[in-house]
Amino acid sequence: PPMLSCPELQMLPLRHPASLAARRLLRDNQRIIALARAGDVAAARRVFDAMPHRDVVSWNALLTALWRAGRHHLPAARRLFDEAMPSRDVVSWNSIIAGCLAHGDLDAASAYFAGAPKRNVATWNAMLAGLLRLGRADDADRLFGEMPKRNVVSYTTMVDGLARRGEVARAREVFDAMP
Repeated sequence: PPMLSCPELQMLPLRHPASLAARRLLRDNQRIIALARAGDVAAARRVFDAMPHRDVVSWNALLTALWRAGRHHLPAARRLFDEAMPSRDVVSWNSIIAGCLAHGDLDAASAYFAGAPKRNVATWNAMLAGLLRLGRADDADRLFGEMPKRNVVSYTTMVDGLARRGEVARAREVFDAMP
């Protein structure tokens, strides 16, 4: 596009306060995610606490940051999810389920899975991978059979999990059933 002259620049509307707030929200959410990935959950929490406005992405970013910071942060993640989050979406539910499974808490993950008001294929895949990781291949096989929709991750997770257990024939069955 051509460069605008000074008179044309003067005619541009001032930035709308709502768009500035939206940009700040996006920036703060990105900072929480970046700090968490860098392993600084305390700094991520400070950014979250200082935010004038938060959305479900903000809450999900902090939730995920907490449980990824280690097993000792899982209780704080669960308290955040259970007691503080003003709203949750399917990503929130998937995150808390994955967090519980990542730290070996199958009972809590199963309770969240059962209580999730909406599940998508990622929800089912998180449970599937967690069951296999925790050595519960029979439960994973049962869950795989109950899945309303499967994707390549579902099939790959099952094939890999079964093969690692030495169930090569069953792994081949699942592989051959892949669409």
